[in-house]
Amino acid sequence: MSERDRDFPNVEAMDTNEALAGLWMNNLFSDLEVVCGKQRWPVHKAIVCAKSGYLWGHCVEGGNTKSWKINHVHIRENNPLGIQYALKFMYDGIYPFARTISRKELDPVSETYDRTINCHQIEQRFQRHVSLIAIADILDCPSLHHAAMDHYIRDLASLLNMGRMKDFIASSDRLQVKQFVQRVAAGMSLFVSHRGCMLRDKDFRRLAVILATHSGSAPQRRLVNGILRGIVDTEPGRLLAQERTAQLAKLEALATDSTKSQKQMKRVDSHIGQNPSLGNWSIEL
Repeated sequence: MSERDRDFPNVEAMDTNEALAGLWMNNLFSDLEVVCGKQRWPVHKAIVCAKSGYLWGHCVEGGNTKSWKINHVHIRENNPLGIQYALKFMYDGIYPFARTISRKELDPVSETYDRTINCHQIEQRFQRHVSLIAIADILDCPSLHHAAMDHYIRDLASLLNMGRMKDFIASSDRLQVKQFVQRVAAGMSLFVSHRGCMLRDKDFRRLAVILATHSGSAPQRRLVNGILRGIVDTEPGRLLAQERTAQLAKLEALATDSTKSQKQMKRVDSHIGQNPSLGNWSIEL
């Protein structure tokens, strides 16, 4: 049996995507080894350099190919597993954490919410998304960056739609809340111009009020307000800038008062319900 038949069976029956996926972790035709820590992966320059500007830069300089000289690329990153996920994504295009939070995570019998377990799972998913966003930026891999952002935003939307954001925040310690607020603020700043999906403006308002309620320090409140300011700095948002500014002022004034913040959230939702144009200008998930 030839090496081709042994390592890459039924190649004639495969379409292009299957063929590329079949080359992952396959030494057949591999012409580059990516190294991170103690981990090594045989890859193919024609595939990974087309997806990663970082790897392209190691094989091409000034428009003149030097790829024939490069056999190894060392990536200085303390998350080898994340690098492996990224490299595999370049081959099969499958995002590794694609499951979206849904009501299936509620107890199927009692329909009650296991706050401790589910919030821990949700926190883990957010951390994984953020980790892959960072790795995508290191590798200069836009397709992975967009996929991770999509799922980050979709999970956040699911959490909001389940009405469990308060439980999630309340069940986390202060450091977790701070980290979560920072991730949301950073994610939203990238997300405003992100293609493909947007949370409804109403959900942004609800999220901002909830976070403001549970993040007592002034720096955290500024991060929360930055979420809404990011929305204002969009073309549709500028049309509603005056109304947004008023809401920001109210949020800042009510940030340390949980009861008033909850009442304000209800009034905001009611106001948007009476004025649909305020909540529906952005793209629905």
